[in-house]
Amino acid sequence: MKFKTHGLVIYEKPAGETDRYVSILTKDRGVIHAFVRGAYNLKNPKSAATRLLCYSDFIVYESKDSFTVDSAESKEMFIALRKDIVKTALAQYFCQLCYELCSDNAYAGSYLRTVLNSLYMLCKGDKELSLIKAVFELRMLALSGYMPDLKCCKICGKFEDEEMRFAPDEGCLYCEDCLDNMNNYGIKTGLGATAAMRHAIYADDKKIFAFNLSGKSLEIFANAAESYTVRKTEKRLPTLDFYKTLSTP
Repeated sequence: MKFKTHGLVIYEKPAGETDRYVSILTKDRGVIHAFVRGAYNLKNPKSAATRLLCYSDFIVYESKDSFTVDSAESKEMFIALRKDIVKTALAQYFCQLCYELCSDNAYAGSYLRTVLNSLYMLCKGDKELSLIKAVFELRMLALSGYMPDLKCCKICGKFEDEEMRFAPDEGCLYCEDCLDNMNNYGIKTGLGATAAMRHAIYADDKKIFAFNLSGKSLEIFANAAESYTVRKTEKRLPTLDFYKTLSTP
């Protein structure tokens, strides 16, 4: 049986001398794992459209226990980010996090929109990479069932506090009064970073990047998002470490 779909290639590896094995994040079927026959033949029209970070239209042949890409035509190859090794590394981290969090055979429209919007923002170049990364991490975790509770202080219900702290292990907020003598607990997010975290998980899909943050608040926001991601995935992804070796002065 053949079917049409469109999606982003989030993983690739050689499968023999001439074939490629890919994982494609699609809207209607989640992650599809498929073979691309003859992908390493440069004259093969499927070659370019089935590379990592290609957003393409696919016709896929489904057999009893496997998928094979019958044809592929690229819609977007994100050329702008491929010219920057740091952006490319961050995009690869996005793909690996998708691979970890997204399910097979399940609707994944929100996941696909989130990663595509994030890649477009990387290409556009008018937002800090750390802001794009933090928004992507929190949004993906929220979609995957790991949404932190950022509405108010877990204990007293206070909405804002200059000394507000985020607890990555618990995924919740505490105000200064409720922490009492535990002021070293969690990450002090204050007003700016707390507002950014709330926006990242609660805003409409089209508006998740509709804000700016800078300086210390951005640093805290990025730290809180990454800390929460590492705890919830229970692993530190190799692509994250590679990105940080390139982006850290």
